[in-house]
Amino acid sequence: MEMYKLDTMLEHPKAQATDNVTTLGICATMALMDNQQAKREDMKWLAGFFEGEGTMCLSQRSSGNGIQPTIAVTNTDKDLIEAAAETINNWVCGCHVSWYPERYLKSNSKAKPFGRIAICGYKRCSRFLANLIPFLKANSQIQRATLLKAFLDSRMNREFQRYDDTEIELAEAFWKVNSSRRGLRDQMPNIREKVSRMKIESAPIAKA
Repeated sequence: MEMYKLDTMLEHPKAQATDNVTTLGICATMALMDNQQAKREDMKWLAGFFEGEGTMCLSQRSSGNGIQPTIAVTNTDKDLIEAAAETINNWVCGCHVSWYPERYLKSNSKAKPFGRIAICGYKRCSRFLANLIPFLKANSQIQRATLLKAFLDSRMNREFQRYDDTEIELAEAFWKVNSSRRGLRDQMPNIREKVSRMKIESAPIAKA
């Protein structure tokens, strides 16, 4: 049998080369499928973790009148924070991890050190939400994420322009569903006045 295979290879070298290409194509397809499945499983886990420990916000920029997005995840378990950060970096976008130990313990002796994953910038936040939304389960989280992504995508398509009425409405709608979050509730009454007078040059631009 082995001699027959050798004779066949010698008689039809082109056929052997074609078989090799086909085999490589099948292997590449299987590897891609495995990769997609691995990403899907990781994103399902990340979505569950985010629904329990994550936050989304739109806040006024420290300089200028523009609105900036921030998505964050906090937890006291170092392994969980590192696993989540690795998942985000591997499959979605860049993120920044900060650790908060002693200075947060002085006012509350029962508090534990915690880690915080931050995703900043319009492009990064939009990319993160696009990957996360399909795996979210809670309707409230889906609503927040969908509104935030719509606002971000609109801004990225209208760089260097004033916030239009649709963007103001999206921002207000997002703040309303986030009304239980401290700080955001205080911004809502005068947000339309603030946003309406924002200058073109102070509007946040998607550079991330």
